[in-house]
Formats: sequence, structure tokens, C-alpha cells
Amino acid sequence: MKFITEKEKSRALEFLIFGIKPLDALHLALAESGQADYFCTCDDNILKKSKQIIDLEVKVLSPVDLVQEIEK
Repeated sequence: MKFITEKEKSRALEFLIFGIKPLDALHLALAESGQADYFCTCDDNILKKSKQIIDLEVKVLSPVDLVQEIEK
């Protein structure tokens, strides 16, 4: 079982500055920490706000965009 590290909590707090909700920010930080290539969401707020995060290490996409990305 993996526990949330201080680094992940700190990263999630950074995402709050961009207007991402706390639980969403934590999910995004965990995806980044887990070295996920993609973070798929239908949440327009996350899709919009994540574009402002210059150093984000995971690509945030809608399901439709993810399918198109994978098919490339």
C-alpha cells in the first residue's frame, strides 16, 4: 500500500493556486508522481486550469482527446 508523501501533498498544494479543487489537485499530483503519461478527465475545470501549469509532468486530456492521442 502506498501512502501519500509530503512531496505529493506539497505538489497538490501548488495546483490549488491555479484553481484546481483539493481532491482533484491530489489526484493530479499522484498521477504525476506515478509518472503517468496521461491524466484523463471529463472535468472542464481541470482541463482548463491544468493548461496554466507550465511544469506539469503529465498530459491532461479529455477522453476524446486521449483516444486521438493514442491513435497517433
